[in-house]
Amino acid sequence: MKTRHNKPDAIAIRQALKELRFAPQRFWTWLTGIALPEEMGRQPWTPAQHHALQMGVAMLAAGLGMWSAQTLYLLAPVPVLVF
Repeated sequence: MKTRHNKPDAIAIRQALKELRFAPQRFWTWLTGIALPEEMGRQPWTPAQHHALQMGVAMLAAGLGMWSAQTLYLLAPVPVLVF
C-alpha cells in the first residue's frame, strides 16, 4: 500500500515480512523497529539493565586487555639487570 507521498507504508512492509519464515518475527521487529499489531512492542531497558551491560562490557574489556598484555610480555625479551 502506498501513501500520498508515494512511499510504502511501514506497517504494510512489516506485515509482508511476516510471510517470511526463515527468520523469527522478533528479529524482524528488532531490525525494523516496527511491531506487528498483534505483537507486543519493544520494552525499554531499565537503568539497572543498562548498568549491568556497561559493567559486563567493562569487565570483558579489562579481561581481554590483561590477557593480551600477558601474551605480549611473554614474547618480549627480558632485560638483564647488571649491578
